[in-house]
Amino acid sequence: MPSKMLLYLTITILLSREVRPYDKTVEITELEVPESPRAGDDVTLTCRFKLHGNGHNLYTVNWWRGKDQFYTYKGTNLDSKHAFTFRGIQMKEEESTRESVVLKNVSEDTSGVFKCEVMGEGPSFRTAVETKVMNIIVPPRTVEVHSWADPDPPTYRAGETIQINCTARGAKPRAHIMWEINGRPVRDLNVVKYADFEDHRGRVTTTVGLRWMAPEYFHNNMARVTCRAAVAGHSTTASKDIYLDPASSAAFNHPYGSAGNLSLVTSSANHLDDPEPRRPPGGTEPALGGGRPRRRRKRRQQQTERKDEAIGEKKAGDNGGSLHTEETFSFSAPVAAIFRRQMTVALPVFMATNDGQNSTP
Repeated sequence: MPSKMLLYLTITILLSREVRPYDKTVEITELEVPESPRAGDDVTLTCRFKLHGNGHNLYTVNWWRGKDQFYTYKGTNLDSKHAFTFRGIQMKEEESTRESVVLKNVSEDTSGVFKCEVMGEGPSFRTAVETKVMNIIVPPRTVEVHSWADPDPPTYRAGETIQINCTARGAKPRAHIMWEINGRPVRDLNVVKYADFEDHRGRVTTTVGLRWMAPEYFHNNMARVTCRAAVAGHSTTASKDIYLDPASSAAFNHPYGSAGNLSLVTSSANHLDDPEPRRPPGGTEPALGGGRPRRRRKRRQQQTERKDEAIGEKKAGDNGGSLHTEETFSFSAPVAAIFRRQMTVALPVFMATNDGQNSTP
């Protein structure tokens, strides 16, 4: 009877203390494996865990890449750390601990599925496992912005088409190229895409073009063109400054100029039917400052008059001294008026000179 009572009390005490033979567990609380580190970098992998249960101690922490076990940490041994070398796996053993490992100088061969395995001590040897994938990316070997113009840096004229390419060589995976001009993104219609080239190692060379017509995107006759090549969140940039010819820019932005004819200010032949400068809507004079519009109108009128005089003299010579301007030419009324005024002065002189030559013995 006393023995039965003693056994009953023992079981009651054990149950009250919730001590069970299988109450020990292992939990991995966090696994940190970078998704896309760059080739050549050192990478730290972290596995944080908890051991639940009274007197539950660590037995081992094992790291795997695929089927290769490259690191073991033993919790019950003075010689606790053991590292192993595989293709693409080189350990920094002195910097590794029971919760983290450091891989040095990772490469494309390092990529794979990485597993952390945490095991508690016996007799149960409870185990927890977590996995994550790591793919090593290769940034572009070079990123270059090159223009089709010569010399370098190029200078463009207003109305001229600008053609620039950006090439990112040897990236894995393919680099995503984005354009900026003076710090602002460009429109999709200005972007030209070309076919990629992939070598036997899977590294890709990508070229993307940029096309637009000057003076768009220029600021103070300068445009900084930037190419940004991004691979899995890692960016490489290259920039190039290009310039706009100030003279062409002034003609392009002149109220009488246009992209198709940048020399309207100096070409009188294009204004025989329009000797007077065109005014903007509302009839106000464009604010160019000072007397410049008046001087331009006067210079244009003088050029038109000289043109008309030359035409009249040539026609008079072809007709043997007989000038019939109204029958031969069809000018607008303002030009015709100018022409008649010039002929009023020039014709008597011409006739007197011609008569003098005809009367010479």
